[in-house]
Amino acid sequence: MDRARIDLGSLAKRRSGWFAPAIAFFVTACLSAVVLAYYFAPGPPGLGGELPEPTDATRPVALTIGPARFRIPANYVQLASSRRGGTLSEVSLAAMLPPGDASNKRGSESKTVADLLVGVTQVFGPRTLGRLDYSFSRSSGYLTDPYKVLSVVDPVTGAPVPGPGALDVVLFESRPDARTKHSLFAQVKRQVGRDVLDGSYRFMTDDWGVVSHTLDLRWRHPFRRFYLQPHVRLYRQGAADFYRRVLFDGDPLPQHASADYRLGELDGTTLGLKLGVPLSRGREWNVRIESYEQSGRAPPEAEVGALAGFDLFPTVDALIVQAGYRF
Repeated sequence: MDRARIDLGSLAKRRSGWFAPAIAFFVTACLSAVVLAYYFAPGPPGLGGELPEPTDATRPVALTIGPARFRIPANYVQLASSRRGGTLSEVSLAAMLPPGDASNKRGSESKTVADLLVGVTQVFGPRTLGRLDYSFSRSSGYLTDPYKVLSVVDPVTGAPVPGPGALDVVLFESRPDARTKHSLFAQVKRQVGRDVLDGSYRFMTDDWGVVSHTLDLRWRHPFRRFYLQPHVRLYRQGAADFYRRVLFDGDPLPQHASADYRLGELDGTTLGLKLGVPLSRGREWNVRIESYEQSGRAPPEAEVGALAGFDLFPTVDALIVQAGYRF
């Protein structure tokens, strides 16, 4: 009788090996469905809407709006459906009008990138592992983004300067034709009891004037059938020497200028949590959820006139959901 009772108890504790993976898959599917619906499902105001679609074509488009007839270059018309011409009740226009030489947008110049990475990994004990890397990167050739532009504004009022056809004047950006970057990366992994702490720091500087600092921390805590891993990442970056939010009318044009926010002064914060379910033979289900916030600061000299009332570097928020299976 006692032996039978022991056998029945052991059988009652047995579970299918697919129980934990099934739960992880169900949670992953639900989270993915929520995120996809939030970002991609059309809301009531957006049903049937059309997004702007830029083009480089300059062919004239014949449009009739009320009693007036127009022949407008295709690259001035924002919506692809409006470029078919005909009679419309309204038309959305936007144009890039670079005065003078536009060779920084049109050309056949190539780009060359060379990278070098040197690193060392050191075991400091049965529970501690360290790593130190140095990386060098050299880029030369065409480094300008041909679709990035800068607005030209009045230095007193901050209002856009009107161009031909009452359209605002904008200029294509121009970047140096060479860039050298140096980066130093240090990482330490330490086992504390059953937990694993992972911390790293990266320093980067280049000859464009950009200096960045990245601090990354992860803490993995195992449970009986799964593990949780919180994640914190802090990033700070200084602006490039030629970063400009706007250009002022009447000032001499700089040799290099860009309004690309990726070259501006900014901070980034990532907070996340990872759930992992280890399986047999090294397999694993995992789900990662992270929130990312990016904020920046526009140059003080750009906040003139009407521009002082605008957020020239708006905050960006993002939600990241990632599901994975390792085998």
